[in-house]
Amino acid sequence: MTPNKYPTSLFSSNLEFKNENTYGGQLSIAGCSVESLVKEFGSPLYVIDQDDFYLRTKAWKSALDNEFESNNLYYAAKSFISIEVAKWLKELNVGLDVCSGGELLVALAAKFPAANIEFHGNNKSESEIKLAIDANQVWDVNTAINWLNSLKDVDLHWIEEPTNPDDVVGHAAIAKAIAPIKVATGEHVANRVIFKQMMQSKSLSFVQIDASRVAGVNENIAIILMAAKFGLPVCPHAGGVGLCEMVQHLAMFDYVAVGGENPDRVVEFVDHLHEHFVVPTDIKNARYMAPTKAGAGAEMFSNSVADFTFPTGKEWVGQI
Repeated sequence: MTPNKYPTSLFSSNLEFKNENTYGGQLSIAGCSVESLVKEFGSPLYVIDQDDFYLRTKAWKSALDNEFESNNLYYAAKSFISIEVAKWLKELNVGLDVCSGGELLVALAAKFPAANIEFHGNNKSESEIKLAIDANQVWDVNTAINWLNSLKDVDLHWIEEPTNPDDVVGHAAIAKAIAPIKVATGEHVANRVIFKQMMQSKSLSFVQIDASRVAGVNENIAIILMAAKFGLPVCPHAGGVGLCEMVQHLAMFDYVAVGGENPDRVVEFVDHLHEHFVVPTDIKNARYMAPTKAGAGAEMFSNSVADFTFPTGKEWVGQI
């Protein structure tokens, strides 16, 4: 078979077939002899041409951009995924479509941005997906109860901030009325006293402390200790500038010194602006690694502080 008889849609554009004879010929991909590849890695062997991969991806992006003002291109992990391929997709700024916990872990191991991952399909196990929703304090008590009771067949893991964060009695009423859906709140709770009242009144099932909301480390430690007394998992809120860096210390303290292992404990994470911090978070396999340096975690590089200082920083010059 001559080279031009190979369908280019199925094979690398850099595939070459030389010295064809009755028994075959010499096949190479991107200048690499298939025979030498098999000798080195064995057979069967799955070969991906990175140059061709980039070429096709950019062609798809260009075609979509030409036809649609707004679009998102996703690569289906089921076709083939590895940590290296996920890194290519990250570099190409392409979304990743995964359909299993294993594919999701591969993407996260490659530090692929979670915001660009679509987790699709049905028949998911409980360990693969927990559906939680966030009302961001927008409902009053009766509205929250009505909306959430209409969603009971969805099997929600929790509802976050269903009403005003200061309304202890309201949260208790909601929690009682929507059971077995659980309430998570705390990122806007002002102090340990309100947290104490919420725990006593069974207003919440997940305690969402915030590193910068209450009176510093000492008050957060008091809240963590109270949560342990009431048997409630502490699930720190994070995501804002530096919050991930700060709450990891509180979460590690809770895990090591207070709460111990708890399957319901999670720590919020957003892959955003970590490059401005002296000791950024270290995430591996969707988990925070233990901080290796002391401190609160909030120290920023001096250049970052100078660049973004309002109104004289270079990031503001010409913007106002």
